[in-house]
Amino acid sequence: MNSARDRSEAIGVIADKLTELAVELRNLAGMIRETSSHDHDDESVFRADLRRHFSNGESVDLSETEALIFKALIERKGLLVSKTELCELLGLDPVTQQRNLKAYVFRLKAKLGQLGDSEMNIRSVRGAGYTIETATADKVD
Repeated sequence: MNSARDRSEAIGVIADKLTELAVELRNLAGMIRETSSHDHDDESVFRADLRRHFSNGESVDLSETEALIFKALIERKGLLVSKTELCELLGLDPVTQQRNLKAYVFRLKAKLGQLGDSEMNIRSVRGAGYTIETATADKVD
């Protein structure tokens, strides 16, 4: 009988903690909504935690894979990030799955293109990888 009471109390404690977490998550979601809607009107900002890129007063949502690629490129802006590095980051086989990487980058470019963000132009370096540069730089693809 004592073990049934102990289980009941444990369930009550867990239920209380889950309720507290639910309230915290709801509050956090409200804060994210507030900051995501108007903090980025005139600047180009990538929020990895939200998987969202803001530019020109608009935003675009990225898939988890697109966000990983974009983050890697932003962290090394102006430098070449090899296809092999990106494949390894995504858990893809660099030998057999580079086509998948190319498709992910294509979709990422299309989404960024919707925003007309000249600060975040992804350039393909044939056979080597990708880099982010300004749209005013010479494009070689």
